Amino acid sequence: MSLLKVETKLKEIKSIENIDIYFNDKNELGIKFTDRTPIAYLKDSNSLIDINGNIFKKEQTKNYSLPSINGNISEQQILEILNVISAIKKDKFFENKLKEIWFKKDHLYVRIKNLELDVRLGNQNKINDKLKMLKGFYIYKSKKINHINYKQIDLVYNNRLVAIKK
Repeated sequence: MSLLKVETKLKEIKSIENIDIYFNDKNELGIKFTDRTPIAYLKDSNSLIDINGNIFKKEQTKNYSLPSINGNISEQQILEILNVISAIKKDKFFENKLKEIWFKKDHLYVRIKNLELDVRLGNQNKINDKLKMLKGFYIYKSKKINHINYKQIDLVYNNRLVAIKK
């Protein structure tokens, strides 16, 4: 089997991001590869997705530290979800708190760890402003100032957070 055939076969493995096959100075075969880094788990297809939108499977697919993307998602929705996940990962407060993300009637929703409610983002527009408002609500709820239970908060209105009681 030629080196090119080996490289072509290995490139078919979707979980491999980059591969380099070579012969060293002792004429020994060397293979260097980089695995894709998953940023979320696609629940419906039992797959993983990386920041570039590449979908792939691994032997142990479900990683409980990764956020779960729920539902049948279109390519356009995937791009929007990846942008939101990226913004959340960049936010030091929320970087490991995203639990789930999904679309419902063309509105983007998330669920944050330790908040037992749905967060309706609507879309990715002004995501950093929405995260600031969500952070304030999260801190408020974590201090247990009131005992009101909410089923959802909406961040779809300009610079407003609307909390919906259970």
